[in-house]
Formats: sequence, structure tokens, C-alpha cells
Amino acid sequence: MERKNSSNNRKKTVPNSRIQERPPRKNLQSGKKSPPRPPRTQMPNQKNGAPRKNPQQRMQQPQPKKQREVPHVVDARLVERRKRANAIVPMFVFITIVVYLCGQMFNLLVEREEVDIETVQIGTLDTPERYTGLIIRNESLVYSDREGQVFYEYSEGDAIAKNTYICSVKDVGETDDLEEKIYEIDQDILEQQKLRADLSLFAEDITRLESNIDRSIASYDGNVMDNGVSYVYDMKDEISGYMSQRDAIWLSESIDSFASMSAEKNEYEQQLSENMSTFYAPESGILAFTYDGLEESLNSDALATLTESQVASYENSFLAKTQLVEEGDVLFRIVEENKWYIVVYVPNAMAASWSTGNTKNLYLTLDDNIIDILGKVDSLTVGDTQTKVVFSTYQRMTDFMDQRVVRFYFEAETISGLKVPNDAIVEKTLLSIPENCLAESGSARGVFVDDGAEGRFVSMNVLTYVDGFYYVEPSDAVTLGTRILYKEDDIFDSNNIYTISQLESLSGVYLVNSSMAEFVSIEILDQNQEYAIIKSGSIYGLQSYDNIVANAKNIQEGQSVY
Repeated sequence: MERKNSSNNRKKTVPNSRIQERPPRKNLQSGKKSPPRPPRTQMPNQKNGAPRKNPQQRMQQPQPKKQREVPHVVDARLVERRKRANAIVPMFVFITIVVYLCGQMFNLLVEREEVDIETVQIGTLDTPERYTGLIIRNESLVYSDREGQVFYEYSEGDAIAKNTYICSVKDVGETDDLEEKIYEIDQDILEQQKLRADLSLFAEDITRLESNIDRSIASYDGNVMDNGVSYVYDMKDEISGYMSQRDAIWLSESIDSFASMSAEKNEYEQQLSENMSTFYAPESGILAFTYDGLEESLNSDALATLTESQVASYENSFLAKTQLVEEGDVLFRIVEENKWYIVVYVPNAMAASWSTGNTKNLYLTLDDNIIDILGKVDSLTVGDTQTKVVFSTYQRMTDFMDQRVVRFYFEAETISGLKVPNDAIVEKTLLSIPENCLAESGSARGVFVDDGAEGRFVSMNVLTYVDGFYYVEPSDAVTLGTRILYKEDDIFDSNNIYTISQLESLSGVYLVNSSMAEFVSIEILDQNQEYAIIKSGSIYGLQSYDNIVANAKNIQEGQSVY
């Protein structure tokens, strides 16, 4: 007990700053007052030094009663609507993003056509005017007198003398057997003639021809390798000619021992002549196997009577030869001379300085090639607007032997003007209005549309003026069939009515001197495959140093180009 008391009587050491004076309390066991207890430190949750409640007092303090929970009733439809409402916004955002991304991808994949701008400048073209000429030759045709198969002895383009054997027409079924029998008889005669060559009446001629054959072989021998294939064919033709002459001599000799064979041969030849026909050249000239049926009508005798419409109406329509022919079919054609003619019509102004006997360089077109020939002016016939010119030449006749019509031009003439690319030129359909129908109101120009009174002014976009007519763009107020007023003595009268009835297609370009494309009509002076020369100086037309759209297919009128 004493140890206990002594322990209770110990003082606890606390900081002076936290000590508060408290009244002493009694010691219950000893009855003595205990020394004063050190003051308690005020806790943060105590206000104004109020004494803190002990646990027993806190437990005795009445607690608030818990309220009874009432179950909450949920409306399923309301919940579903809220879910839908909550899903709309994310879905809208998602769709917006997808559309934006698709648009960006489309812009990346699809390349926009670029609008090329070109500045108009003065330039030239060296493309001359092309003319169509009619070819005239002196030539003749040979026709078949029977049906059968044709066998030609010469090739096309060969020079033929008059009365030369050209071809034969045979009934092959009958003639083959007869020719085979004749050939066998000839071979028998030749074999027997060779055995008695020394006794022949023509022995000297036979010996001379055989010597020529040996000499020809010796002269060609050793030179074949140094020359071309034609060299071999020349040797063959020369030797064959000598052999044919020798065989003809042997076959023509009349000998009693060959009388029976000769008689049999003559009989076969008589039958053969009844089943075949032979044809010869009526005149000397160049052999051709094509024809157009105009050979006998278009010759030098027809030059004076040919008209412009006839020259323009003919075309190239040559037919080739065939192996099987009917009676009356053409077998071949003979071009009788190297001189040929070209008949052409040219403007009077072009031929004004020409005279008979002048020569001109003609550039003829043949299979995409240009052939230059020198043509002599044979005759000039002046008409109202065109002059008929007949040129003659001896050059390159065989090149144009199968041509009836030829395209050509004279020496190039340089034409100067505004040079624009062909891709810049477009066609536009416009209304044609007489110049006395155009009116002005302030700075605007237009027409007075008939409305039953004095007329209602409608402004128009005037694009060009040609030969007394203004060309304007159609609109809702003015189109085909619209009744407009025209003026007399500078006065528009409602009694003077003109009905618009003409549409014209004009060529033009898109002018882009500003940011907007504007159609401007043009007059084309000359044109080739890439560029056109445009007339300058027109009030409504194109001017030098104007900016135009070089590729008009990628733009529309009124479109912004910048």
C-alpha cells in the first residue's frame, strides 16, 4: 500500500506552457487532500476551454432514431429512355468524326483538276491550205471474153510493148489434159532432134545457141557469191531464153519421121484453143492489175469539160485482180504514158498571178508520206470565185498509178495572229439578234421585250458582233421565240416587232483576266493539230496578253479560277 501510495503521490512532468491550475482533490483512502493535478492539455476539438465529456456521459446522451427505409419503385420505361438519351450524344459525335475523316480521305484520293492559265501572244503557223486534186491519165482496159482461170505472164508495174502476150483465160478442167499431152509430144520430138542434131537443117543455129548457153554459164560462174539474188535470176532468164529459142527451132523443123507426132500435136492445140483465150497489150505502157472503171472516160480529152462538182465527187475505189473471172470482167490495165495530170480548183486570188507554162512545187500526200513533184500549169480557167488549174508532170507516175484523188498543198504560207492551244477552244450556242434590236440603258445593254405596252428593258450579255448581228447568251427572259422591239430612226416602237429565231454555234475561249472565267468569241484564221491562229483587233474578241484557260474542258463559265 505504501508503495502504491508513493507511486500515486509522484508528479508527472509536463511542459510548463501546458500546465493549468486545478483545485486539489481528496484522497479517498487516506482522507487527505491530494496535491493539485496538473492541468490537461486542451485538445483541438474543445472550444473555449469547455471540459471534455467523459465516456460515460457520452454513452448516456440520447442517440437520434434511425428512419425506416422506404423501398424505391423504378420505372423501366423511364430508365430505357434515359439510356437512349445518353447514347444519342456519343453516337452523334462518332458519326461526325467518321464523316470528317471520310471527307479528308476523299480529298486526298481524288486529285482536283488544275486550271492552267496561258497568256495569249502573237504567233505563226506553217500549216498550208490543202487541196483535193483529180488525177487524169491516158490508159486502156482489157476485158475477158470467157469464163475461166487467168494465168498472167507479167507482173504489175512491168513495162510492156504493144501486142505483148499478157495472159490467158482457161477452162482448167479441159485444158490441163490437153497441155499435158502436148508437153509429152514436145519432149519426144526434142529427144529425137538431139540425136540427129548434126543432120538438122538448122544445125548452125542450134550450135550457136548452145555456145551462147555455155558462154553465159561461164561468165556468171564465180560471180554469184559477190552479187545479190537478182544476179542469179538474171542468169536464169538469159539461159532460159536461149534454150527456148533452140527448142522452138527443133519443134518447128518439119521432118517426115515426126509427121505423125506433129499432126497429133496440132490436133491437141486446136482443142486447146477452143477452151482458152489469150490476151495481148493493145498499146505499149505500164501494166496494172487494178482499175476503177473510169479509165476510158477520165483521159486527156476530158480535161476541158471537167467541172468543180465532178472533181469533188470522185473517190479512190480501185479493185484488185482475181484469178477466176467471168465474161466481161477486167483482166488488166495499160497506162499508156508517163505523163499524167492533176485537176484542182483554187481561189481566184491565189491563181491571179499564175500563167500557163509556170511551174509549181506540189507536195502530195501518199500513205502519210509527203512526195514533192514539180507540176507545170497546162491551163487556167477562171470562174466566179474559183479557178480551175490543170497541172501536168512526168514525175512519180507509178507511185500514184492506183490513185484517182490526191490531197496536196503548195509551198507553205505563213499566217500570223494570236496563237492559242486547241484545248482552250470551246463551242457555245448563242442567240443571234439584229443590230437594230440592241438598246442601251445607262451602262447596260439589252433589248426591249414586247409586253403589250412600250416594252420592258432586259439587259443582255453581249459576246460578239458579226456582220450586222449581235450574239448574246440566252436567259429566262430572252430565248428563242421571244418578241422584241427594233428601232427605226433610232426610236423603238411597239409596232416594230422582231421574233428571235436563230441560234448560232460560235467558237471561243474562257478569258480569266479577273478571277472569274468569261467566254469570249474568236475567229480562227488557221489551225493545225495543236494550235490555232486567232484574228486580233476585234472589240469583243481576244487581245494580245489576255489570260485564258488553256484546258477549257476543266472549267465552266463564271467559275472562280483563283
